[in-house]
Amino acid sequence: MAHNRTNRLLLLTLSMVLILGMVPVRAMALGGDSHGWERSAFLQFARSVKTGEDRVTGVIATDLFEFPVVQQGDSATYVSKAKDTLTQFGMAARFGNIGLLAHNYLAGENFFKLTAGQRIHILRGTGQMETFVVTRILKYQALTPNSPTSDFREVGGSNIITAAEMFDLAYKGDRHLTFQTCIERDGSRSWGRLFVIAEPLDL
Repeated sequence: MAHNRTNRLLLLTLSMVLILGMVPVRAMALGGDSHGWERSAFLQFARSVKTGEDRVTGVIATDLFEFPVVQQGDSATYVSKAKDTLTQFGMAARFGNIGLLAHNYLAGENFFKLTAGQRIHILRGTGQMETFVVTRILKYQALTPNSPTSDFREVGGSNIITAAEMFDLAYKGDRHLTFQTCIERDGSRSWGRLFVIAEPLDL
């Protein structure tokens, strides 16, 4: 009797190992803090952005948002005007980093919900996934709001940096992910800039 019970337990364990072996490890790690429909929703979104292309096609901020990602193409200033879509910043990619842009009156309003420690999952069209964790949030006032070459003053501080220094701070350096949108204040949608920086997380 005990022998039969042991055999049944071994068969059950083997079956579970085989089932788990068919699920991508990174997808399992992502679902570790999710349950039921949440995991199903993630898998459904992941399938929806799987294009076969080796480029960023989607992003998920656990419990906050999930958006498809489009490319800038030939225009370095293009930002999608679709309500629920982010745009990958081409110039950031040249330095091996990921920049995701959105208008603050569209998907970019969600960037303000991000806090330190938040997990971000970047999906590629090939089905690959990379996980990041938010480590820094930078807010700067644009001294010339509508100019791409404006100088910037740190919100709550006196430090002023150039546009080139702002780019270096947000997009150069060790591999990381940066969300960027504008800060609206004093009747101006372009009053300042928000940068949310996340670093790779080894699962």
